[in-house]
Amino acid sequence: MTAERARGHTSHQGDSVQLIVSQRYSDDARLLSEAARLQGWRVHRAQGSTLPADVLQLPSRVYAEGFLVEHFAAQAGLKLLRPADDALATLEPAFLSREVLFCTVQDFQAPWDARFIKPADQKLFPAAVYPPGAAIPGWETLDPSDPLLISMPVTLVREYRFFVLDAQVQTGSLYWDGGQVPKVPSGYEGADDPFWEAAWSFAQQVCSCTAGLGPSYVIDVGQLRGGAWAVIEFNPTWASGLYGSSPDQVLSCLTASQRPEAETGRAGSEALA
Repeated sequence: MTAERARGHTSHQGDSVQLIVSQRYSDDARLLSEAARLQGWRVHRAQGSTLPADVLQLPSRVYAEGFLVEHFAAQAGLKLLRPADDALATLEPAFLSREVLFCTVQDFQAPWDARFIKPADQKLFPAAVYPPGAAIPGWETLDPSDPLLISMPVTLVREYRFFVLDAQVQTGSLYWDGGQVPKVPSGYEGADDPFWEAAWSFAQQVCSCTAGLGPSYVIDVGQLRGGAWAVIEFNPTWASGLYGSSPDQVLSCLTASQRPEAETGRAGSEALA
């Protein structure tokens, strides 16, 4: 079974490591916190955006939303690792089933027909299908160097999220199904989903054939109308929702997705080329 193939990567960092989560304390943060405590970690729920000095004395990993996770990482002296901004556009065409282009805001040329346009890094504006001439919210506030991904629109039937460690899929979940975000239990691992094995196998094939994505990342794959599978996007482990993924396995991935500043040279977020 696919779930069993990932069992060897459970983290056992002990009580010398702590997990830092935000004050918001989402369901995902709660599940990760529970998994961390069971593995002997300490857990610090931040009150605001500034971390206390005593918290910063311990080796840490961070998990939070938006820009806050990078703010925590900078204070904790961590480098957050993620796939390069153009990773999706550089995949083999067979893994995409559509044209995907990468450019910056300053190089963007309005398409002649509708395109799916999204920020390649932060969520600077809503990712959506924009017809020719449509106004993109907040466009005037973007920096000329902000990266974009532009692709042909496709019709998704279902979508899955998988967490990856050392190019091996560890855990995942159904993410979107027939126009709805389903409620799936933690530790989903496919349940009675007839498409689970195909989704897992496709994601693993992509990870095995694609170098340079980093020690840990998230890959979202979907089945298109017509049956083909395609990579939808890559995301950083340290800010991705779990849905029904195993918190234990995600914690292992989270550990690998961050490195102490002493090992990397400086804190912050780094897209891997």
